[in-house]
Amino acid sequence: MRVKSLAPVLLVFVLGLLWPLAGLAGPGATELRVHGVDASQFPLVRARLAVLRADGSAYPGLTADAVQVLENGRARPVESVAEVEVGVQVVFIIDAAVSTMRPGLTSKLQRDEAIEAIDMVVTTADYLDPAKRLDHAMLIMPLGTEDYEVRQAWTTDYVRIHNAAYEYDYAKQTSYSALHAMLVAAIGQMSGVPGHEQRAKFVVVFSDGIDRTSAEQATDVIARAQAAGVTVMTVGLGGQSGWTTSNLNRMARLTGGLFTLYKGPDSVLPVYEALRSQRLQQEVAFRSAIAQTGKHVLRLQATVDGVTLSSGDVEMGLTVQPPAIAITSPPSGTTIRRTGQGVNPDPLTLEPRALPIAVNVSWPDGHPRGLVQGSYVVDGVALDAFQPGEALSWDISALSAGPHALQLEVKDELGLVGRSDPLQIEVILPPTFKVDWVAAAALVVGLIAVGLGIYILVARPRVVVEAGRQAFEKVNETVLAVRRRFGQTRPTMDRGGARAYLVDVQGRRYAITSRQVKVGRSAQYADLVVDHPTISRQHALILEEADGVYRLCHDGGQGGTYVNEQEVGINGVVLQPGDKIGLGDADFTFQVGGIEPLPDDATTPAQRTSPEGSLGYDQDATAVSRRARR
Repeated sequence: MRVKSLAPVLLVFVLGLLWPLAGLAGPGATELRVHGVDASQFPLVRARLAVLRADGSAYPGLTADAVQVLENGRARPVESVAEVEVGVQVVFIIDAAVSTMRPGLTSKLQRDEAIEAIDMVVTTADYLDPAKRLDHAMLIMPLGTEDYEVRQAWTTDYVRIHNAAYEYDYAKQTSYSALHAMLVAAIGQMSGVPGHEQRAKFVVVFSDGIDRTSAEQATDVIARAQAAGVTVMTVGLGGQSGWTTSNLNRMARLTGGLFTLYKGPDSVLPVYEALRSQRLQQEVAFRSAIAQTGKHVLRLQATVDGVTLSSGDVEMGLTVQPPAIAITSPPSGTTIRRTGQGVNPDPLTLEPRALPIAVNVSWPDGHPRGLVQGSYVVDGVALDAFQPGEALSWDISALSAGPHALQLEVKDELGLVGRSDPLQIEVILPPTFKVDWVAAAALVVGLIAVGLGIYILVARPRVVVEAGRQAFEKVNETVLAVRRRFGQTRPTMDRGGARAYLVDVQGRRYAITSRQVKVGRSAQYADLVVDHPTISRQHALILEEADGVYRLCHDGGQGGTYVNEQEVGINGVVLQPGDKIGLGDADFTFQVGGIEPLPDDATTPAQRTSPEGSLGYDQDATAVSRRARR
């Protein structure tokens, strides 16, 4: 039985010899601790770290050249390293067994030695800052051999620690205390302070070293402290030596702390210097390149005194989404009517030439960031690029008549692209007119003949009335012959090659064979002749504004011009396949596309003869169509 009882003692004695040697390992024993990662201003990320020496003190004044950031294994450039004051959390434990009423190495009672050492921290501004109150302190003391009490909960009024320690009844304590329970409680209490993840955390133990804490319990404390990022500092009271101090020594060394014997205030200065140095942390700022939602891994490295230290992997969860861009002005569905000076002006000179655009860029993921590029997408085709921040203006000078759509694309610094919903506009261009020189010449000849006829009728009415009538007929025949000579009377029924048609209710097709087609009842005035009593000699005009884009304009027809029962003016309307067209009381359907050509012996309306083809009074000039009477 005696051999068994001595086995743990021998094990602790051997380990006690080895642990001090491990704690003196020099630069290889230093550590890089990451206290927190702040991605609230993503993609700007700030990580707070401390590079610790073997005695628990922190290296000050790191430079950007000394720090490296690895994001998912890839290096990111460090923008800056700044020293920031964060504060610490410290739990004081007085292992107040009955021995604390005995003298220590300073000849004072061990109780008074502990209070004197704590007062160096809580009653001065040398180690904690009572003005800024960034530091949080707590005091735990034993209750008998198995329990403990939190004598002072977390406070930023540090003098309360002194009062709670001073008012404790040391004389009633037993030979042993629940040191293991107090250490476990102190580590667990660290999470009770908001923002504890970003602070350095310490447990400072004052003990005579005479306890029943086993090696297994010490290992448990070490594991808990390492998992919570807690440094254990132990101060021996009373001057005991040998195996009785080994557990205190081991817990301190293996958590990055110190063990020291109390021989007066100077003996605990290294403990408090470590505490004070870790109130300041090195804040490393860098811009992330993460462009995907999920969990990501950071690792920080620092080179100090020729030694490169690396942190463990730090997990960072992010939600990343592309920018959202919306066109706020003009509203979708806007009609843009472009105008110019003179007849058939150059479309590039029509006004307006550009359309001011207002946009709004937002960030669905809540992380505003830089935009690096933008572009205009017109009718699905990416065109000009623009720089973020410049005034936006859509160049519409080259757009054809009809509907068009604009979208804007922006790319952010992470490479994510957002595209707006389409802005739909309708562009209206002024009608173009083709000068028909042959028709103009015929008109001049006709006017001369009319003038001559009037003169003859007025000057010699009785003698030359019959001669005048015959002269009119001759002039009329001459005009028609000239027009036929220069191709001005075309068959209007398609024999193949036309791309658009007017189809009447009987199914007869009237081909639109050129970019400007005059529709009417008279071959003298019209290119497309329709024999109907409510259609005037020169009734309407069909213009091909662009390939496959046709506009119907009213051109003086007395019975009116209609598209889908809506009256059309001289500015006209763009036709769509299947539109219902009314010329007077004659109804047609507009069609686009190839149709089988007619046989060679088919009869076309242009081959018919009718009396209205002559120069003179329009028999239907005063006719009123059924639409006009509505």
